[in-house]
Amino acid sequence: MYQILFVVVVVSSVIGLLRGLSKKIPLLKTFSVSLIIGSIVFMWSLSFTLLTILGGLSISDAIYWIIVSTVGAEPLREAPTDPMIQNILLIDAVSSFILLAFIITLIVESFTRKAMEAYKRERGGIGKHVNWRDHIVIVGWTRASESAYEELQRITHRKYGIVIVDTPENIEKIKDKMGEPPSNVEFIGGDPCDDKTLESANIHNAKSVIISLDDDSRSALALLHIKQVLKKHSDELKESGRGRVNVVVEVLRDENEPLIRNAGVGEYINTIVVVSRSLIGRLFASAILEPSVLAFMCDSTSATYGVTAFDEVEAREIIGDQPVKYGEIQKKLLEESDRSKRKLILAVIRRSEKGLEKILPPKEHNLYNMEI
Repeated sequence: MYQILFVVVVVSSVIGLLRGLSKKIPLLKTFSVSLIIGSIVFMWSLSFTLLTILGGLSISDAIYWIIVSTVGAEPLREAPTDPMIQNILLIDAVSSFILLAFIITLIVESFTRKAMEAYKRERGGIGKHVNWRDHIVIVGWTRASESAYEELQRITHRKYGIVIVDTPENIEKIKDKMGEPPSNVEFIGGDPCDDKTLESANIHNAKSVIISLDDDSRSALALLHIKQVLKKHSDELKESGRGRVNVVVEVLRDENEPLIRNAGVGEYINTIVVVSRSLIGRLFASAILEPSVLAFMCDSTSATYGVTAFDEVEAREIIGDQPVKYGEIQKKLLEESDRSKRKLILAVIRRSEKGLEKILPPKEHNLYNMEI
């Protein structure tokens, strides 16, 4: 009995080893299945031969007892008392148990693998297709594109459909970070530089596309593929009346700006190139020289307010009896020693025949305290 248990453990270990190796070596899976099934069939054939020749059983009796020991059914005949026959049938039963365990393992593994693949495809956005129109497509998930996404979600007067395109691995990370994504967000998992992936995002019907990848070369490649997809759907673009799709590309290095700008030239695309690091550098300079300008830019580029105070100031508070040029007033306000009093003029409200008008006059324009 102990020898039989030892054989079962060894065979089960061999099965596990072959299954583990078969995941890394595809051909080994077919070999392992053939080897195990072949071994069981060989065992049955050997048992049949031993039962008929050495055990003295008839062919029908030998087949009957092999089936009974294999299935494990209650025998309808009296079991043979010969110890050799009993040992042969016991070995058949053990072999059948191993085969049954192997078949169940394969079935469970197949269902589990399919379920995991379906889950990964769902989590990674693989195989999806978006049928939206006038939506925003974000190609690549970086800190810049994440900020753009958050800003778009803050817009209250209209909720744009947002499609995020990235590799399946990154899509899973984005979903984990978001938790339950909003209803106006869809995910497309795939290569951002692949035509099929971009077509799945329905970019030719998009309002705008944002490209923000960690490498300028990939951004340029994605831009070229977008041009190719738009050209392919040129008839649909013409029928829609839009003709072009706005594409905003983030460039990390200044020297790559001309290359990407040239790559974005096309009949069906309107490319806007943003050199993020240079822009941040200019904002740093504004923060030092003209803090009010930076504060205004921070507020004007955000759907939420709070950095800058927007006030309506009476003209007589800053203009005397004599007219003053607009540029001089602006300079005076920006050079206030008290930073809290520094202001940036966004518009001038003046009276005219049409009523009140909001204008931003040139620097040489004279302003009168009675006029505004």
